[in-house]
Amino acid sequence: MTQQHGTFIVLSPQPELFPRGGQLAPRLDTLRGKTIAFLDNNKLQPRNRYFDLLATLLQEREGVREVIQAQKPFFTRPAREDVLKPLMTQADAVLTGVGE
Repeated sequence: MTQQHGTFIVLSPQPELFPRGGQLAPRLDTLRGKTIAFLDNNKLQPRNRYFDLLATLLQEREGVREVIQAQKPFFTRPAREDVLKPLMTQADAVLTGVGE
């Protein structure tokens, strides 16, 4: 049984929709053996358990070697450089999201 409760909106990460200067990172050819970082926006306390579940699935099903969990100090502000720099140097890909 299906229920309809309004509109479902899908946002596209296509480059033409980015603000000036933004661009997508190149797509990884595989996740096997890669290090994936999750950047939690710190809105869900004590942390985003969805990222924990997704990390486990990526390791079990896709062969992700290592998962790094990072968190912004405040969900209302952009991530600071001291949070982003380690992710940029240690991770092959970084996933972030907003959830409620």
